[in-house]
Amino acid sequence: MDNLEKERRLNLLVDVQSDVMDEYNESRLGETVEVLVEGFDPDMGCYVGRTYADAPDIDGHVYFTVAGRPEPGTFLPVLLTGTVEGDLMGEAADGEEE
Repeated sequence: MDNLEKERRLNLLVDVQSDVMDEYNESRLGETVEVLVEGFDPDMGCYVGRTYADAPDIDGHVYFTVAGRPEPGTFLPVLLTGTVEGDLMGEAADGEEE
């Protein structure tokens, strides 16, 4: 198999996996999840964290808005409201919205 065919197949797999993740993430919208706060992401302009099911450096992130400044390492309930490039977006739940 030549390199062009390998690259074509790899791109096809990446596209299929991306579609699967987009569909899964969209199915979670409206759900409230417990997020481990990792810190503030200046590029996104909001806080970032991950759920119990998200492995660092492998799985996606949860970007969220919140009033105040949550400490990294704490847990926060986040209502999932959207997706962006394979990651989830949300806002702090239980009256902690911005």
